[in-house]
Amino acid sequence: DGVIHLAGTPLFQKRWNAEFKREMEDSRVLGTRQIVDAMLRSKPRPRVLVSASALGFYGMDMDRVVDESAGPADDLLARICVNWEEEARRLDADLFIISTSVEHVYVNFGKPDQEVVREMTVAEAEQYIKEGHFAKGSMLPKMEAVVYYLRHGGKEVIITDPPNVPRALRGETGTRVVA
Repeated sequence: DGVIHLAGTPLFQKRWNAEFKREMEDSRVLGTRQIVDAMLRSKPRPRVLVSASALGFYGMDMDRVVDESAGPADDLLARICVNWEEEARRLDADLFIISTSVEHVYVNFGKPDQEVVREMTVAEAEQYIKEGHFAKGSMLPKMEAVVYYLRHGGKEVIITDPPNVPRALRGETGTRVVA
């Protein structure tokens, strides 16, 4: 059992006055808080929460390349993302799912010797990062997030594309990274 939380006031349908800014934040942060509270009270507790964050975490400067080390921007959308993610983090989840544009992680991506990686340890992920297998602004920030999550108490990460998330949860596809 799980919960998919994709709620939130559409950001670009109104002028951003003080009232609308509060609505933008409350629809994400308070909505997530209520869902997490309900999940924590549930018996049995749902095993999965899918909660989508937003591009605004790094700011809206589209000419700047950033990675996980950049941290959040100092603007409204970034603060909303930080607060939103903090609410979801209260679940202390064992599984982190990264839904991206590819079904698997690859080493030597786009080269003749490209290989699918179906499972790896966090140490192997760190080695692949050191060897330069992941592109900045593409798979590299995702893999850095994987390493951070697993080095800070997480147990497992699944990386796959949206249509394959159910199959990846059953172990049929995707890339699994374990501590």
